[in-house]
Amino acid sequence: MIRSLFGCLSAVLFLVVFTDTALAEPSVAGTYRAEGKTANGMAYGGQVGIEPNGKGVRLAWVLDGGDRYRGLGLQIDNVLGSAYWADDERFNGPGIVVYRIDGGKLHGTWLTFGGPEVGREELAGPASLEGRFEITLGQNPDGSSYHGHVNIKRRGDTYLFHWYAPGDSYIGNGIRVGDIMVVGYAEGRAPGTVAYCIRDGNLDGVWAYGGDTRLGRETLRRQSGAGAADQGAASECGGTVAMQWPLNN
Repeated sequence: MIRSLFGCLSAVLFLVVFTDTALAEPSVAGTYRAEGKTANGMAYGGQVGIEPNGKGVRLAWVLDGGDRYRGLGLQIDNVLGSAYWADDERFNGPGIVVYRIDGGKLHGTWLTFGGPEVGREELAGPASLEGRFEITLGQNPDGSSYHGHVNIKRRGDTYLFHWYAPGDSYIGNGIRVGDIMVVGYAEGRAPGTVAYCIRDGNLDGVWAYGGDTRLGRETLRRQSGAGAADQGAASECGGTVAMQWPLNN
């Protein structure tokens, strides 16, 4: 995972995993070999360790550079999405939201950094996934509600999300994986976003940092651990906006 075209090549990422019905028991714990490429084709590699953390998991990896990243994520079916950022950067109110796409409706679950509980959000707008989307359901982890709208704009391989809930609230960068949209967000500017497809215990991912509109690629191959990860239900990883799955070059 790379912060930018000139960014660093190592990361620490903390994830809490969620399915669309209940928090999932960790099933991806183990040690992985990471191999990836930036959007410009620069290769990197490293070791990634994943360990259970309550009903979620914690990921820590060190690549060839030595810099650290951290973040949080959610899982729907066999798609694991995360927001992440470098240790030497500060973001206000970072979080991750993972939506299931149903035409012009987006059914989402979100998690903020430092908060173990999840919120819910449903959006309604154009089936093209561009334009103004009304927040038809906004529910905070404490049960309180919010309202407003989200502007979505396709930019290259990614989607710009801008929340008004009801005032100018958050900015996110979205990556679509089949019928799942993964968005890392924060106040004022977007952190990094990574979306992994879980296949036979390995994770094939695409990522973008901040406002990047092109995707890098990362594959995590299991070296040790509890065995194949739970791939969940029906969501298909094929047909991403940028590439075919699995990553093989």
